[in-house]
Order: sequence, then C-alpha cells, then structure tokens
Amino acid sequence: MTVGELRLPPLTAGRRPAGSALLGWLDDPHAPRLCLVTGVSGSGRSHLLRWLATACPPTAPRPNRRVHVVLDAAGLSLRGATWQLGRAFARATRTPAALLAELARLPEPPVIAVTDLQRAADVAGIANDLLGRLLTLPRLRLLVEGVAVPGVPEPAVLDLDDPQWTDPQRFAAWCATLGARPEEVYPSPGLALLAARTTGAAPGADVCQAWWEAVPEELRPAVHALAAADRPLTQRQWAALPGAGDEDTVRRAAALLPAQPGESGWRLCPERLGALVAASGPVPGPAELAAALTRQLPQAPDGALDFATADPELVQLLAEFTLSAGSSSDLLTNSRLLLRATPATIGRVLDEAPAEVLATLTGRAWDLAGPAITAVPDPGSRANVLRLHLLAEQPAPQADTPWQLVWARWSPLLGMTLGQGPYEDRLLVLEPDGRLRELDRADGREVDLPRFLPEVSGAAAPDCVTCTRGGDLVLLGPAGAFRLVPPPSVGSYRHPAQVATWIAKTFGATLTVLAPPYGESTPGLASGDTAGYLHWFRTDGSDLPSPEPLHQGPVSALAIASVAANEDLLLASGGLDGQVRIWARGRQPLATPADARATPVSAIAMADTPHGPLLVAAWADGFVRLRRLTQEHPVADLLLGSPVRFAAVDRLGRIFLATEDGILGLRLTD
Repeated sequence: MTVGELRLPPLTAGRRPAGSALLGWLDDPHAPRLCLVTGVSGSGRSHLLRWLATACPPTAPRPNRRVHVVLDAAGLSLRGATWQLGRAFARATRTPAALLAELARLPEPPVIAVTDLQRAADVAGIANDLLGRLLTLPRLRLLVEGVAVPGVPEPAVLDLDDPQWTDPQRFAAWCATLGARPEEVYPSPGLALLAARTTGAAPGADVCQAWWEAVPEELRPAVHALAAADRPLTQRQWAALPGAGDEDTVRRAAALLPAQPGESGWRLCPERLGALVAASGPVPGPAELAAALTRQLPQAPDGALDFATADPELVQLLAEFTLSAGSSSDLLTNSRLLLRATPATIGRVLDEAPAEVLATLTGRAWDLAGPAITAVPDPGSRANVLRLHLLAEQPAPQADTPWQLVWARWSPLLGMTLGQGPYEDRLLVLEPDGRLRELDRADGREVDLPRFLPEVSGAAAPDCVTCTRGGDLVLLGPAGAFRLVPPPSVGSYRHPAQVATWIAKTFGATLTVLAPPYGESTPGLASGDTAGYLHWFRTDGSDLPSPEPLHQGPVSALAIASVAANEDLLLASGGLDGQVRIWARGRQPLATPADARATPVSAIAMADTPHGPLLVAAWADGFVRLRRLTQEHPVADLLLGSPVRFAAVDRLGRIFLATEDGILGLRLTD
C-alpha cells in the first residue's frame, strides 16, 4: 500500500479502504479527536490498529502521521491501564491525574491507540476515569477498539462490519490464498482464517459450528480446556489445565487454530467460537483451575510452594486464577506469588483489594511501588523495589544495601529545598495549602510551627523551589513566573534576593530552573533556560552563560556544588532530553553526558560531602541514580513508583527525595 511517496506495510483481507480511512482521520486536524473502531469479534479491529501504529510510528517524518503508543487493554483494570500507559511514555504514573500531568508536558500532543478494551477487567473504569479524562487534554487524540467513551457525543466511527471498508475483490483474492469461500465469511478476516482450518464443512454451514464439529474427538478436551481458561495461554500454560492432555496433544490442538496477530498466546477467536466450545460441557471455575495448577508446582522442604524453581508461566497463571476466584486480599499478603504475577494481575489485585487491606503497611507499600514493580520483569528486582517501599512505611536497618532509608514522611507537597540563613539545617517543604513546614533533616520531624504563605496558597505547583543564603524562598513557575518570599526577619545578606529580582525582570520568560549555591564561598545564583543553556548570575548582576547549550531543549533540573578540593564551582543539570551534564564554571563543558536515559530528568541534586562530591539524578520513570563523582560506577540505583520531583543533598551526605506522595530521607552506608 502506497500513499504519496511513502510505502506502508501490507494490509491484507481487502482492508485498504479501512486503512485509508484511518490515515485520513490522522491527516484531518478538524476530525473528532476520538475515533472508535467497531465490529464483531473476528472483524480485525486490533489488527487494523496495530497496522496503523506500524505504518505511523512516533518517528514518522510527518508529524500528523504518528501513533505514539498502543495500549493493549485486555485483562487490565484502571490501575494497570494507568501504569502501562505511563510506562509506554517512559513515565511512572500511579494515578490518572499523574498520567494527565505527564502527558500535558509532552512536546507533541500524543495519539494513543487502545486495543481490546472490550476484554479489559474494568471496561467502564478505563473508559470513564482514564480515556474520558485523557480527552480533556488539548489536541490529544484517541483510537479505541470496540467500546464507546462516555462524554464524547460525536466521535468518528469506523465500523468494520460495514462492507464499504472491505474491498470485495481483494478480500476474495486473499481468501483464495487461504482456501476459504469468501461468500460465506465476508467481510470477517477472523471467520476466513477459521474456515481455512475447517475440513469437510458443507457450503453455507456456520463456520464456528463446523470448525468445532471437525475437531478430532481426542483433541476436544484440550480445546474445551482452552475455552474454560477464557484468556490467551502459552502452550505450556494450556497443557497444565485439567483435561487438556499432554504437551503433544496441546500442540496438535493448537495447529487447528489460526494464529492471532499480536496475541501473546492461544485463545478461541471469534468470541462466538469460545462461547460455543465452553457450552459443550461443564466448565471448571477459577478456584478449581488454581487448585489443579497448585498440584503441579514443586514444593520446598517445608511444604510451601517453591515458586523460585517453578515454571514462571504456570506461576503467573496461578496468580490469575487465584485472583479470579476472589482472593485479592490473600494475594496481596502473598508477596512471593504476587511478585511473579503479570502487571495486569498486580493492577487488578490492588484495584479489587478492600480499602482496609490497602491501608495496611503491606497494602500501602504495594500501592506506592506498583508502577515500579511492574516495570521490571524478574522477581528479584521486584522484591528490591517492594523492600524499599516497605522500609518507607517502617524504616529499619539494612545490612545488604549501600544505602539506608532513615525516615519517610507521607504528605502531598508542592516543593522541597534545603534551608539556608534563618532556615539553616532545616528541610523546607511547601504544601498545597500554602504552608511552609520546617523539617529536621536527621529524622523528618517538624520543627517550629508552619508558616502560611498567602502568595502561594491555591497557586499551581512551582517547577522549582529554592532557598537563597539569606533565607529568601524563590519559586519559579511555568513560563518563568517568579515569586520571591522573604524570611520572617530580613537579615543583612540580601544579594541573592536582589539578583533573583533582576533575573526575573531580565530573563524570567526563558528560564526553567533556578538554584542557589549551598555554602558560604560562592555567592550568586544559577539557572537553566528553554534553549538548554546554563547561566551563572553573579551578585553584581552579570550573567556568565555556558559557552554552548548543554541540552537539546529545556533544562529541567539544576544543582550546584563548590568542590573544596580544587575550588571548582560545579553545575549539574538535567534536561528534557534525558541527559545529565556537568559544567565547571569558567571551563568548557564535558563533551559527553555524565548520564543519559530515554526519559526526562525530573530532579537533580549535588553536594560536596565528607566522602567527596555526591550527585543524585532522578528521571520521570521513577528511576534514581546515586553517584560519587570520584567513582566510575554508581553507588546505587533505586526505582520508585512515582517520579522524584525535588531532590536535595546536604553537606553531611544526607539525601532527600520528594515524590508526589511524600519525602524519603536516605544516607549512603559507605
């Protein structure tokens, strides 16, 4: 298929008219921002959307011909869909609100395709509370398979059951290559594929019924077992079902089924075929299926199930059947099993668990860690993520990690920074209601009464919060909007405040982050701008910019440290390009990034500690790296369930990480 000079991947089954219609929808800026792709099961809805995503990748040369993400909604709950959609954009998002905030920051309005929504675990929740809210973002566009999104009265609709979207001649030619009779299956590709594997069917016979009747008697139990599972299964999972027979029997039964493009395993399709087969005999319930799988798993010497040596595919299936049997609370307390479950199962467990279970230490840790746990595949890495969040709920000494979690404070916040001047040795926390709280850095306890800042109350979250040596709180918001909040008693050192005022008037609209040096020997302020430059603003009001842009696009995070060993003033910056750069004032920037990942840097911190300069870098997918600048390899990597929005390191090497949920106080053990 060729459009203009661009050659697109082949689209078979006569579906070029449908493909052209979707390309036209992408091209038309005035088309409804929601397009529904409908049709009966087997009509090729998912295949068509995946074809469009392949034909129009995020890197396509034409910006209006891009599908940025395809979300397979089969089996997902609202929570799981939110996690997976955020991860597809390389972001850690626990809630729909957090996902919306991240998508609103994207440089390009996204186009998202959602397949198999009708097979989701929570169709209404995903449609109402996720997709409907996504459409509140200006210019975002959605392609959704099979299910309407409430609140969108006039979406574009592509009904694949309508013959106008299937070329009859091309469909007939495609059926001829399969050996199917086109007049009996038009316009359904799914029925055509099934008919091609049906032997001895009389003309005009119901294709699904004819296929089932043609299945050899010795293979029927295996096919019936697949229908009972009612989900895609690998051949090993299929063979483990009661009544399925051995692996050879399953292999022979699988050969009778058409492969489903894009599926991760075998299932009966169209859905009418699955219902027909399931109705042919008694169907075991999820509890019976879970018990059958349990009997096949190895046991440890103490009699407990040995998940470590068991087949991972069977353990995943056991978790799914256990959940379907109504045991979300049991799963949540069985971390050995849940850590080996699929991301979809983990999301469903948390969505279906009672509120009192989620309120427990274990439940809250799973809730906070969920996006991070499902982002890594192996149980060992998942266990490390969960352990960090369990410690955040109940800090305790750790003997086998290079870091110690000393304290945690769970409360929403707008910003966090190290205090200076009258706030010396304090950690300043700005809350959504405009209260400024002072925390003891050693244990996170509140010191003194909170101070109410009326100029901040009700304001949008600042992009940057920092405290000058004189105790002035500087808030930098979108488009460089400055707010300067002096301390309760104005001291004698006011130069940084004066410099900040001058910066706001001169450079405000182009600046993205602002940071004061921490210590006595380096007066002034530093900033990053929308073009990727760093600036050092001296107290005389002069600007020393970096000799070249350090980032491709805006600077998103900035930190400063005065290194006592050589008296260098180091600036560490992070950008929306995902890079971490180091610049020593008065020198050429290093030619290569200090670090880089394929997601924006969300926070950065640096200080000269008793063990040398310590750099903390955090990215939007929840990944945090702790590195000593004198060492080649990182000291530690952490993975959190939410992005770190603000980070700080003090001169004692204490590390503070603030997410949307609260603050973690850590220290390194070496």
